[in-house]
Order: sequence, then C-alpha cells, then structure tokens
Amino acid sequence: MHITRMLILVQIAAMLVPAANGQLGDLQKLPPGKSTAPDLAAGVPHLTEDRLIAFSVMNRSALGEPKSFQAVLYVNGQVKQTFDVTGLRGYAWQFFKTNDAWVNCGQLSLKVVVDPDNRVAEVDETNNTKTNDLASACPDVTASISKKWVNNNLQYKARVEVINKGSVIMPRVSVRTLGLSWWPNDNAQPPTNCLSNPQLSCLRDVTTVGPLGPGEKFAYEPGGKYDLGQNLSVQVDITCGTAGQPPQPQCVESNYNNNTVRKGL
Repeated sequence: MHITRMLILVQIAAMLVPAANGQLGDLQKLPPGKSTAPDLAAGVPHLTEDRLIAFSVMNRSALGEPKSFQAVLYVNGQVKQTFDVTGLRGYAWQFFKTNDAWVNCGQLSLKVVVDPDNRVAEVDETNNTKTNDLASACPDVTASISKKWVNNNLQYKARVEVINKGSVIMPRVSVRTLGLSWWPNDNAQPPTNCLSNPQLSCLRDVTTVGPLGPGEKFAYEPGGKYDLGQNLSVQVDITCGTAGQPPQPQCVESNYNNNTVRKGL
C-alpha cells in the first residue's frame, strides 16, 4: 500500500514538470472523489528547441484507461501526424513530438485533438482539443551592450544581455564578445579592431547562452574592469550551430540582421 502511494506521488511530481514548461498549460488533476471515469486532456502544442512540434496528453483522473486511443496533430488546418496512445494510467501523461523539424518562420497554427473518435468514455470531453496560433514560428535573437558600474562607480565592466524577442524557444547559441579599450585624451579610437589585428590587447570572450523562452533574457559580464574615463568599443556576434558546418534546422530565425551589435562605452 505504501509503495502504491509512493508511485502515485512520483507520477504527480513528474506531471508537474511539463506544466511548468508550458506543455500542459493550466491542466489540474481531478480529486479522487470526482474521478468516476478517465479524463483525457491535450497539452498545448508547441515548437521545441530542435524545431520539432510537441505536445502532451494527460489523464487528469485517478482512474486509468487501458484501451488504446489516438491523438491527432494539425498544422495550418491539415493533419500533420497521428499518434497512437497505448493506454494511460491515472494521473499520468505522455509526451509526443513530430518526426521532422518545422523550419518555416511564417504564421503557424497548431491544434491537437485527443481521442477524436471517442473510444474512451470520459468525465469531461471539453478538454480534448488544444490550439496554439503563432504569428511567427521562429525565435529572434539579439543582444544589448551596457556598462555595469563597480568599485563605487570608479570602474565598469561590459554587460551583455542576450534576449529572445521571438515567440518560440531559442536554441543554444554562441555569443562572442570583442572589446577594444582606449583613452580618449591620448588619441582617437584605434582605426582597427580585434578581428583584423590579432596583436591588439582585446577583450575576447565566447559564451554559450540558452535555450531561452520567448521574451527571456540572459545577462553576464565578460572580461575585466575598465577605469572611469576609459573608453571601450564592444562588438557582440551571435551564431547558432558549428562554424564551417551547414546550418541546422533549429538555427532558423525571423531576423538575422540583429545578430551583430556594436556599441562604444
């Protein structure tokens, strides 16, 4: 008896993980007293980090469903893929994703229908369909550059903030920061940069950032400290994938023009 209760608690705890990631939305389990039959529910269909379309199917009831049933994924009004669900225990969920990546950046309409032919008698039939309409099916990765003052505002560090301005998850990206410092009272900004002259004493940093959800930010301070009155020319380049290799499907973006950012501090 104690083992059974422990297994149920583990299943419930695991069930809460995808809910936190937006895969199940606001679905809640039914109290045992209201679990007079299974209650299948669809999670929100969404794009994963590797550009697969994914969704969850949950049984909100304490009563399991031994029979197999189906879940149908629609993309832009057309059937994309049909999934077989081989039964579902009480308070359990299963995760599904497409076989191929979605690489287009236009509008995307997703819909999941669980048990479309009503094989399962349920407590609630109204939560078997879930939709997700995206104005743009791609992330939009960019960065901002600013000063972070330290030591009673006598010194500063370069602060880089990477943001996903898109409406879907951003995969891991490589963020390279180059910084060249100079004293304006001595001479003008050097006419070269760290890329064309590797002999210069430059700030050079490469940091892996992500994945980031829509609107999510990640900030950090690469390099050392610079004195008050000392200028710093900073360039940030954001790349996805491996240099010299063909771009991967997950590296598509809605806007590539803001992947390089420059600013003088």
